[in-house]
Amino acid sequence: MEFKIGLLGFGKVGSGVYKIVTSRKQHIKQKTGFYPEIKKILVKHPDKPRNVNGIDEILTTDANEILCDSEISAIIEVMGGIDPAYDYVKKALISKKHVITANKELIAKYGDELRKMAEENGVFLKFEASVAGAIPVIHQIERLKITDEINFVGGIINGTTNYILTQIIEKGMKYDEALAAAQKRGYAEKQSGLRYKRIRCSV
Repeated sequence: MEFKIGLLGFGKVGSGVYKIVTSRKQHIKQKTGFYPEIKKILVKHPDKPRNVNGIDEILTTDANEILCDSEISAIIEVMGGIDPAYDYVKKALISKKHVITANKELIAKYGDELRKMAEENGVFLKFEASVAGAIPVIHQIERLKITDEINFVGGIINGTTNYILTQIIEKGMKYDEALAAAQKRGYAEKQSGLRYKRIRCSV
């Protein structure tokens, strides 16, 4: 059974997701019964040189082509930041599309609201990739909650934060300098004033 996916964002993380999904289609089908296909990818700059071939036809700058497509059952959000990711994820959940996100800021600020919205619409909101470099700690905590009571989990388990603190402590960098270095390497999201097109479909 074919399972169509919309990918929001195509930076370092997004291109990695694309390569994994496309290279492991048969394996995923054998394990789940679903054959994944990334149908559309939302980008800011479609003409930007990329190290992935054969994707020009599925690139779009219009989020509506993904969020309003009834064939797309799941959204993978790897844009980073709140605006416009928050609106896009909400629209996807209301449209009864499953959502997978690697967006730390989004989950930290709106995780409870989005989880409730997913539950109300009978879809999944998966955010394992937003924690500890996608180490499956959330899955284990969810399982442990069945028999154990967890009141608090503490520690720095974020790769971006670890990188920045290492530069500050070991190399004497200032915070802004360390953040810029992390952004240059693709470890931290780059914030910009560029906006995607507004959502205009109805559900």
